[in-house]
Amino acid sequence: MKTHLKFNKFWRYFIFLICIPIFLFNHSITFAQVGRLYPVDEAANDSSFLEFRDSLLAAGKRQDTTFLSHSLHPEPLFTHWDNKVWFTRSFSGPKGYKKWNQLAETLSLGGRFTHPDTFVAPYVTAAWPDEFDRMTHVVAVGDSVPVYAELDTSSPVVTFLSSEIAETDTVTVTRWYVHNRHNMVRLRLKGGKRGFMSLNQVRSPLDQRIYFVRHRGEWRIKYL
Repeated sequence: MKTHLKFNKFWRYFIFLICIPIFLFNHSITFAQVGRLYPVDEAANDSSFLEFRDSLLAAGKRQDTTFLSHSLHPEPLFTHWDNKVWFTRSFSGPKGYKKWNQLAETLSLGGRFTHPDTFVAPYVTAAWPDEFDRMTHVVAVGDSVPVYAELDTSSPVVTFLSSEIAETDTVTVTRWYVHNRHNMVRLRLKGGKRGFMSLNQVRSPLDQRIYFVRHRGEWRIKYL
């Protein structure tokens, strides 16, 4: 009987020793995996929306605030403005071109139909994977985007990211809240390393995003 108990304890201990390395190995693989988010643009799936977006981009080149105002939904929702008047005014004046450039950049990054009558731009927001926290992750926009060793683009390049999702040390990493003279964001890389990427080559799902809806047969900006 005692021999039998010793035998069972031996095998339990043996199985335990085998399972630990397997668990740790799988666990390490999970943490080593890097998510990817490839560009997508479904605008061409609806010719009426594609035409509207092209017209909006053309209006941006003219800085046509009248067209922009007419493109708004009757009941729009704004992130940083109280009403339509203040929203439209922000696109005019000497500094208005910055708003137009931001709008053009957002529209240039495609998007996806979340409903036949709703289009969300850019693809970073519309197609963001749920398993990555939107507050603490960003995606490299493009191929072979350099990650620098220091807060300086003249520093050595430690790696390159291509449409890869990375964790950042900065909470709420949108361009609205990250302000530094280097215009860079710090990333957490594999193996606990740190790196820095230029803000113009990285995108957060919480960056500027636009929701378009079809209202009475015409496309309008519902949220910006």
